[in-house]
Amino acid sequence: LATATQAGHIYFWDTTEGREMGGSIDASRDIAAGRGQGSRATGGLTSGKKARRDGTGGLADITQYFTDLCFSPNGQWLAAVCPRSPYLMIYDTRLRVLLCRTTMTCAQGNIIGTKRFLNSKLDRGTDTGAALAIAVQDQEYEELEGADRKRKRITQAERLPGVKAGYGSKQDYQLWRVYGLTVSGDGRQVCVATSLGAHVFSSDRVSPGADSSTAALAFTPVTGLLTERVNVEQIVKMVKDDNWPAAVVMALVTGDAKIIDYVFDAVPMDPPDSIAACIGSVGLRLLPTLIATLSRRLRDRPHLEANMLWARLALEMQYQNLDRELHNFADGSGTEAGSSLRVALVALLEQVLAHRKAADSIGCLMRDNTHALMYLANAKSAGDA
Repeated sequence: LATATQAGHIYFWDTTEGREMGGSIDASRDIAAGRGQGSRATGGLTSGKKARRDGTGGLADITQYFTDLCFSPNGQWLAAVCPRSPYLMIYDTRLRVLLCRTTMTCAQGNIIGTKRFLNSKLDRGTDTGAALAIAVQDQEYEELEGADRKRKRITQAERLPGVKAGYGSKQDYQLWRVYGLTVSGDGRQVCVATSLGAHVFSSDRVSPGADSSTAALAFTPVTGLLTERVNVEQIVKMVKDDNWPAAVVMALVTGDAKIIDYVFDAVPMDPPDSIAACIGSVGLRLLPTLIATLSRRLRDRPHLEANMLWARLALEMQYQNLDRELHNFADGSGTEAGSSLRVALVALLEQVLAHRKAADSIGCLMRDNTHALMYLANAKSAGDA
């Protein structure tokens, strides 16, 4: 049995003998919870501390603690999440050490509570508080309505028409919260429920020759963000409504090969503008999935002309994103997504070259037998006459 305290510690208990087991985990520095717009600008552990002790002689930060713990099926590691932290922590139950810390979401400007350091224009800290908080605070209660209008004018200055998500969108700021987590029966996947949706992660042993209880774990997202709007029924509805770009993006988010093939086969080739619109709607986060999908379809699917058209338009329209990610990967500043994109791009180019060699081979065969083919065609025509 494992319990978490408000001081950021995890204690283990023996349920057979009813006593505390030796050794605990101090996760106060691992949580690294994000701060809201009204928080201080500092990123130290002093932010939010109260005048109370945690039992070890230090002050306890009651805003950073684990609320959900989940053991693996074999009990070798423990998954933990904090309501205000954008990280998923995995701890070794035998050595009491941190195995890995996976980021569930990036520090987005329209999501409150994901940034460790407040450095944007409106949430930059000052001597008396955050700039946005100063803009909306009034000393008298009667002036709150005017402060709300002032806050709306400030946020309206950064909004752009037609933007529905991300920076410049018209939606209000969302608050980042983590509600719970669970581990699959085989211990290979972890699902975390957040205020933005459900995040699913899969684990792969990076050191298979090491001891099974101490081998490092690497959790990576197996799908995109799962929400109420991203499901099979919604994708089928988008296809029936001829909303190809939205259907393609939703299919890539699910990561299901059958759903992706269903949507890709439904997109018409003539005119090519439909395929171009679908490729243009794919963002940088889903670009590795798109490239890997095109490589798989060139290898397994029989629609050669359509798949080659998809590949050509993808390389042409996403050239700038591909070039930037590959340069970042070469400089050593790339991310895990950039590494996946490089592998998928190499596989796609290999499939394109293989099909080109096959086409050249067939073309050489036809050119070498041009006279024989013409003779057979003329002989058949003469026989029919």
